[in-house]
Amino acid sequence: IRISSRGLPPIKIDSSILHIYEQLPKQEKKNLKHQILSAKWLIKNLKKREQLLCAIVEKMLPYQENFLLGRTSAPQAFSVKALANELPYHQSTLFRAIENKTIATPQGIFPLKYLFPQSAVNNTSQSKEMILQWIHQWIASETSPLSDADISQRIAEHGIPCARRTVAKYRAQLNILP
Repeated sequence: IRISSRGLPPIKIDSSILHIYEQLPKQEKKNLKHQILSAKWLIKNLKKREQLLCAIVEKMLPYQENFLLGRTSAPQAFSVKALANELPYHQSTLFRAIENKTIATPQGIFPLKYLFPQSAVNNTSQSKEMILQWIHQWIASETSPLSDADISQRIAEHGIPCARRTVAKYRAQLNILP
């Protein structure tokens, strides 16, 4: 796991500033000291953010290994709430950390949020994305038109209760006409 800093300038405190500190008047010393403390705080927090992202990805990898290695076509259900139970961070902190971040994997580049899908129903490892892919596959390979009730029945055969109305909603999300 590596955090890419490509395109970002290195942030460091110029040591030549520290050498002129002693020759400055009292008010200037105070201002410079404040600026140095702010810079140190920024650098420290950027390192903490990198550590948090590494911790998130380390905990997520075992759950999404099959997807990332191409064994499954969609990520397994793993919520940020479940991640918060495993890490010493609040759920909202984790949401902010993965917001607008991407991850480069052997399967491609994904938004980090994509690897944290909610489960289709409580206590299952099947995500909504997996169900959407099933529906897309079934409709693409159908010989006679499948009704929403037929698709609902097929999903239920996988152990996931799914109403006909939900299938209609999923069809609309996939832009597939009934």
